[in-house]
Amino acid sequence: MLVEKLENPMHAKLSALIIGLLFCSMATARAFAQAEAQKTAYSESESYAPRQFAAKYKTKKRKKKESESSKQTSLNSGPLTIAVSVLDRDGNAVTDLTESEIKIYVDEIETKATAPQKQTDPVNLILLVDTSPSAGTSEKHIRLTAAAIVKGLDPRSSVTVVGFNKDTKIHLKESVDRKKIDKVIKDLDTGDGTSFYEALRFVSEKVLPTAKAPSVVIVLTDGVDTTSILGYEESLLHAEMGNTPIYSVYFDTFDSILNLNKNLGASGIRRIPLPQGFPMPSGPSPESYALGKMYLNDLALLSGGRVLESYEFDTGNTVNIGDELSNRYFVTIDGITGVAGVRKSIKIRINRPGLTVLAKGSYLFTEGDPSQ
Repeated sequence: MLVEKLENPMHAKLSALIIGLLFCSMATARAFAQAEAQKTAYSESESYAPRQFAAKYKTKKRKKKESESSKQTSLNSGPLTIAVSVLDRDGNAVTDLTESEIKIYVDEIETKATAPQKQTDPVNLILLVDTSPSAGTSEKHIRLTAAAIVKGLDPRSSVTVVGFNKDTKIHLKESVDRKKIDKVIKDLDTGDGTSFYEALRFVSEKVLPTAKAPSVVIVLTDGVDTTSILGYEESLLHAEMGNTPIYSVYFDTFDSILNLNKNLGASGIRRIPLPQGFPMPSGPSPESYALGKMYLNDLALLSGGRVLESYEFDTGNTVNIGDELSNRYFVTIDGITGVAGVRKSIKIRINRPGLTVLAKGSYLFTEGDPSQ
């Protein structure tokens, strides 16, 4: 039967077409497999580029004078040292990298760098703790998580505790006294409003300039901002100008605050305010929480940190951020050249597959305050 069908010209053409498609599919699959193999031959960090928002969410920018916008002064970053964290598939710090395995790319072009230096100094950790009404619904969980982070640090590491709601306040500065740190965390009070964006600017301008190096910021929050004057994009610009990794521990408080608002609303107590321009003024919205999560991811990408879920620090889980922070590498490049307003992408490539690489994702050339 098969021979008879193949003798039919129409059948022969159809068979040839099927076989051709089969071989084409095999070749495509082979090419795809080879491409995937090439991809997995190394691991690299992600570069950062700002999100493109709809007009109603964009920050209003000051109009530049004609003489100002036409001025293109060449700027140089000077020596730029980048902190690099490398984790294996189990989330453990990789500590045996060699100089030949680490490469730096600026705008996709390999850039010469000094030999990587392993971290030897203790970390100065800045804990930025959300004490707003929404975070208050997870108050105990947030305090326990903060305490667990501190417990996992190198005993030599110092801790600064900063709390924020509508206002931002330094509660403890660069202490190594673990009992004192635990007490300060336990005694943090909840207040009205959530000026998260302003709190990050406060840390950038008031805390980091005088902090010991190397420093790391860890934020414990749901990411939602309700009372900042500073906008989403402006706040990220301030963070991008710095050179400090920002980690976040995310607490999903949406259901808790929604239920709380329903209960309080009936008694006439004022509901929690939402960011300007967002819907559902009677309570928190999925949109505002989605924006908060996006903001935390953007912070991580541009600074070289990462976003962790709060449950990862619960009893029985093995995450140890202290081990990660104590086993970083530092690489230095001579400098990046550009003009004000230009953003250069940065990638760190490790010539090993299957690793997670965390590093600052961009360098932004600015003159003065980026929000002006």
